[in-house]
Amino acid sequence: MMTAYHAELIPRSPFSFDLTCQAMAAHTGGPVALDTYEGGVFRRVLSRDGRALLVSARSEGSVDRPRLMVEVWGDAVEPDDAKWASGWIRHLLATDEDLAAFYDAVGGDPTLGKVLARLHGLSPGRAATVFEALVLSIIGQQIAATVARLIRADLLQVYGTPVRRDGATYYGFPGAETLLAAGTDGLRKLRLSQRKAEYILGICEGVGTGTLDLEGMASLTREEVVGRLVRVRGIGPWTAEWVLGRALGRLDAFPAGDLALQRTLSRLYGDGRSLSERETADMGRRWEGYQGLVVTYLFAALRLRLLDEIQA
Repeated sequence: MMTAYHAELIPRSPFSFDLTCQAMAAHTGGPVALDTYEGGVFRRVLSRDGRALLVSARSEGSVDRPRLMVEVWGDAVEPDDAKWASGWIRHLLATDEDLAAFYDAVGGDPTLGKVLARLHGLSPGRAATVFEALVLSIIGQQIAATVARLIRADLLQVYGTPVRRDGATYYGFPGAETLLAAGTDGLRKLRLSQRKAEYILGICEGVGTGTLDLEGMASLTREEVVGRLVRVRGIGPWTAEWVLGRALGRLDAFPAGDLALQRTLSRLYGDGRSLSERETADMGRRWEGYQGLVVTYLFAALRLRLLDEIQA
């Protein structure tokens, strides 16, 4: 029988539930989305003990006095699942992030200050796992964002775990075992290149055999994480930096090789010419320790189409 349990979650202030969920949905969105945000409710399918559960959250507070109500819904849900779901929302929406310290540290930058003012309370959304972040990053390598969204949607529909509620279907991210069983042919049908399919399957095999401990990387230093990831076929510095920020929540993650980041920084700080990776990395040092949060804010402004307003 389908049942639901609830738990209260108090984020660290300031925290904008609306902006954070908008940015999350814009990042992983598409025809079929991993994270959804509709009608003021954030939803994500997660697995516990072999059960696919629909975890959701809504705001019952404000940016300065945030309060979230978390719900877990599914088959054979137990009271303890509510606490578990609350922990996942805390991770996914980064509700414990000290944004006040970030604002104090970088708020003296007049250009960035405009971005911070427009996106006050935005917290950096995170992937559920390092595995998820890696697979999504590989999908997005060297292709247009619109194409990547379509491939992600196909991946979820074909191999994700569906949960149906009130006429809507939500999908959980497929595990390594599921993708490994799909094989090269199965992944190629999603319009992935031969090489990307091989990269993903190599990661799945490493996870399955235990030779690649992705989730254990949370306890490693930044240098150790990057060093281990770039030894994996298909993962370069760009992908490693994205995983550092997106899955592990490292505030100093800075993908200086990202073309969109280079263009955005050039637009806001440069003379219109393209920045090199080295120039981008040098620019990032002005926000030492908080580069990852700066990237979160710049990309949120880009995805939410706020750059023209900020530059006006």
